Amino acid sequence: MFVRVLVFTLVEDAALIAWLALVRAGRAFLGGALLPIGFFVEHVIADNVKNHDSLFNLRGIPYGRIAVNALLETGLWLVWLFLWPFYQFDIFGVGIPAFAIVWLQITLHIEHNLTDNIFHGRPLFADLFNSRVLGFTTLENIGASGWLGLIGAGQPIFAIMWLIVFQQAEHMRAIVLGQRPR
Repeated sequence: MFVRVLVFTLVEDAALIAWLALVRAGRAFLGGALLPIGFFVEHVIADNVKNHDSLFNLRGIPYGRIAVNALLETGLWLVWLFLWPFYQFDIFGVGIPAFAIVWLQITLHIEHNLTDNIFHGRPLFADLFNSRVLGFTTLENIGASGWLGLIGAGQPIFAIMWLIVFQQAEHMRAIVLGQRPR
């Protein structure tokens, strides 16, 4: 399962990395257009992994619900990046973007519940505050916040490795939850 999960982790991370690179290169619109495509592909593959199907199976996928989820997820990441430069305090001279971190935690928690609803065939907005996703939501927030912080510190290779490790851990836990009956 690790390698199958790694496939959709790398899809999501490639989309996030390309998005950030495009934003930093002054091509924010193109990056913003790329991001939901990456999230959509990631969620299709994740649905297949959860259902023990071939990775690129295209039958039986709830495309409309995944598309809505991908668009909402894109919006939350766009706001997160917008909030990032506003440091509310610092620790040892390092600015801490508390608003961005809190925003990502709350909104990812809701987005992960949307995904769990899709995985379990429930109505999309049936349960948006399920505490079972809190642990892997926190992993993704740590991964994303560390990634952007390390990029800002001039450590892009370490930043990408950080992102992949935390996203993989988050996705492994998400798939286990998605495979549990509920």
